[in-house]
Amino acid sequence: MRKKFDFYETPHWQTDIIWDQLKPFIRKDAVILDCCAGENAIVNRLLTAMAYEFDPTGKLQYYPTILSNDIDKEKVTDLHYDARDHQLYDRVAELWGPVDWVIINPPFQSPLCMEILDTALRHARVGVASILRLSFREPTQHRHPRAEFLECNPITQLITMSRHSYDKTGKTDSVTTEWAVWDTSWMGDFPQSILSIPKPPDKITKTRYNKRNVYAKTWTRTRKASFELDANHADTKQ
Repeated sequence: MRKKFDFYETPHWQTDIIWDQLKPFIRKDAVILDCCAGENAIVNRLLTAMAYEFDPTGKLQYYPTILSNDIDKEKVTDLHYDARDHQLYDRVAELWGPVDWVIINPPFQSPLCMEILDTALRHARVGVASILRLSFREPTQHRHPRAEFLECNPITQLITMSRHSYDKTGKTDSVTTEWAVWDTSWMGDFPQSILSIPKPPDKITKTRYNKRNVYAKTWTRTRKASFELDANHADTKQ
């Protein structure tokens, strides 16, 4: 049985892989959105990585803004929109500025996954990075056709990862996935490549950012409170 809203948490090591590839292309003033955030696994890991990367002194200086959205209103996220809804991006632009990057692990169900990606690609100013099953790249033409979408939106970079059991039982949803990255800026700065990166040893995955975890968690709570104040202020003005 599929979970509610097809929610399966992203492991830290998969977020670490995409961060290593994207960080040279993410500016300190960037606005990053996870529009299918769930329990904020990607968001929290990125916040920790950014604290480690952009603020080695721990003085809370200048960071990219990373935002979370989930259609499930029971989830603790900055916004609660259907990820296919263009109003989500209008709202983010109103409160924080236009979205530069979308980094997501969307529902794998078709055609929902493609519809979420289509909306993201229309709004992200720099790029979109998404975890997908390898089968997503099959140019299907009948049920849930993807051929036209893939032809109109060529993928810039593919990063195939080790098979992972998303339901943590090892029995179901143990699938091979990959990060697909689209350069939506059309500047040609992002390298076209196909990579295969295995899961690192558990010890490395668990300890990579341990020195900054406490600080990053505190910073996350501070920024969450700031987001809520900004949103409330914006609502009051309307």
